[in-house]
Amino acid sequence: MPLNYDELPGAPTSRLPQLFGLDPQALDRDRLDGILGVHAKRPHEAFVDDRTAKREHADAAMYARIGRWIAPHYDALEEIRRTLRRLRLPTICDLAALRADLATVTPAGWHPHFNREHYSGDWSGMALRAQPAGRSPLYAEPTRENFADAESMRRRRYVPALLSQFECPRPAQ
Repeated sequence: MPLNYDELPGAPTSRLPQLFGLDPQALDRDRLDGILGVHAKRPHEAFVDDRTAKREHADAAMYARIGRWIAPHYDALEEIRRTLRRLRLPTICDLAALRADLATVTPAGWHPHFNREHYSGDWSGMALRAQPAGRSPLYAEPTRENFADAESMRRRRYVPALLSQFECPRPAQ
């Protein structure tokens, strides 16, 4: 879902639930705000809107280049974002079942991200589909296409049913 920077950090708690058919009243907003209110690559830091500081460093020549090369693409993305904002995925998510399913994941089921150079803190995930004998459960070798359900997918009860609602190829998730 495309987001405009103006929508952060609130959009994930206001727009995402409706997109996925979740009841916004059933969400733990305080917990989500605590998670989403941090810097994505440095989770020990709070999210801070730094646009003003960045704009102060740009001169007239930079703004002219932005207007020439970036603005048309930005405008096209904004039109797509505005169109998609009116759409809703045809999914039904049982939030209680999803929480129960994810609660069964042991700490050993979460893997640190393979790229450790551009973040600090914990950035881990769970591979639901992966390439057998891959170098990391979270890394998809771009030259290979042999994905299969990972052990973590086979151990979930609700996640496979939720994902089956998306009528599309699912080589990796």
